Amino acid sequence: YRPSELAAASVLIAQHSSRRHAWSPTLLQYSGYREEDVIPVAQAIHNERALVSATLCGVDKKYSSIRFGCVAKRKLRYDFERLMVLHGQNLC
Repeated sequence: YRPSELAAASVLIAQHSSRRHAWSPTLLQYSGYREEDVIPVAQAIHNERALVSATLCGVDKKYSSIRFGCVAKRKLRYDFERLMVLHGQNLC
């Protein structure tokens, strides 16, 4: 993936994690990507994080502290299947 795709996908994950579900016209303008273009990249990031979380103990510990808002303790509830269906994309 290109760095810009990874950045846009990270924003999409953050938006959904903080319950802000809209991919705004501003995000489209600055990123150049539509939400449906970013969903597969976001899914890949989400899946990769699930695979390597056991090896990132130090990162999890650091970002579980109050200083960093306990963001590592948040569960990423991301329904990629629902989003892809909404945008008319196949899951394969």
